[in-house]
Amino acid sequence: MSGIDIDDLEGMPPERDFRRAGGAPMVRRVDDPTRWDRYSRPSSWGKDLDDESALVNWRIDRAMDGVASDPAIAATVAANLGRKEGAKERRERAIQRGRGDERADIGTALHAMTERVERGDGFKAPPPYDADLAAYLLTLERAQLTSEFIECKICADVWRAAGTCDRIYRTGCELTTPDGTTIERGSLLIGDLKTGEKLDYKLPAYCVQLAIYADGMFYDVETDERTPMPEGLRMDWGLLVHLPAGSAHCELLWCDLRVGRVGAALVRDVRAWRKRIDFCQTFTMPPDEEIPMIDVPDEAVDPGDAEWAGALLPFIQERVNAIGLSSNEARALLVRSWPADIPTPGEGMDPAQVSRILTLLDGVEAAMGLPWPLNDPRIEWTLGLHRSQMDREHRNNPPSTKEPL
Repeated sequence: MSGIDIDDLEGMPPERDFRRAGGAPMVRRVDDPTRWDRYSRPSSWGKDLDDESALVNWRIDRAMDGVASDPAIAATVAANLGRKEGAKERRERAIQRGRGDERADIGTALHAMTERVERGDGFKAPPPYDADLAAYLLTLERAQLTSEFIECKICADVWRAAGTCDRIYRTGCELTTPDGTTIERGSLLIGDLKTGEKLDYKLPAYCVQLAIYADGMFYDVETDERTPMPEGLRMDWGLLVHLPAGSAHCELLWCDLRVGRVGAALVRDVRAWRKRIDFCQTFTMPPDEEIPMIDVPDEAVDPGDAEWAGALLPFIQERVNAIGLSSNEARALLVRSWPADIPTPGEGMDPAQVSRILTLLDGVEAAMGLPWPLNDPRIEWTLGLHRSQMDREHRNNPPSTKEPL
């Protein structure tokens, strides 16, 4: 398929367009004619909902092809390695070189050819585009559709979007939509013409695009005046016309405009959400509080001997376990207050350390309101009762005697 220059389509007057700011259409405000608003393009509105993972990979592949096939682009990329300035232009240049400009130009040219043929200015399309146009006209004839409005400028203030609607078709017979709705003869349907090879993932965006057009008003780019859409325009269903360039095939698809409005509303919410600045707030530290701890004396108070310390170690371990199981607060208080120079009961303690830990345990239990431990062996040691017990054990287990040799 040979390429074609859109400028070669002579006979078409230059088309006036919206004022632009960074590519976005500018429209005059309704409430203040001295001011202008920057709107989005309906064709790009639905892209916020697209899953573009496959498209991103495709664009990367095309960019790599472009760099590999064009030494000038490769040299430019190498010369600007690591620089952000002009990166977008270099990237798009590589993508266009990798994908080839011809296909995009053909689609744009075919789009313009359909307009000329429908306006009836005597234009004769060259091969192989004449087969595409014949398929398009035959499809419209069979569906009894006539292009009432062609390439009309529309401004949808409710969506803050403005762009060019390809077609508004008038029905020449009664049509039935997928949900069983009857479209009466003489009704008007928003239409959009697509000349790409595949629609694929773009269908949701096209549905949103048609819904935005249907909700808009005609916009005169010469006078910046709005005019209501014609009576009889359907607000529930529109038409997508798929005319792949070079295929000699045309297909009509119903578009549910109500579904498109749901998508448009989602996009509006997403864009508003992206403009928010309250995602995170500064964390304010709570005021410093004195952390309670039990004061453990550095010196032991009347420590006993090694025998005394050994007898009290199991008692200490039982109390530590009981405090740990009572509550998180009690366990934390015991851990914070435990002197760094005293080992755990399982590691063994000398009499002075035992004395200090007993003081700590008494304090923790009192501070947390825990019950006083039963069977405190310190009482027996204080009263000397442990001696009687030791004597009894000694009598019951007399030392062994050996017979003389």
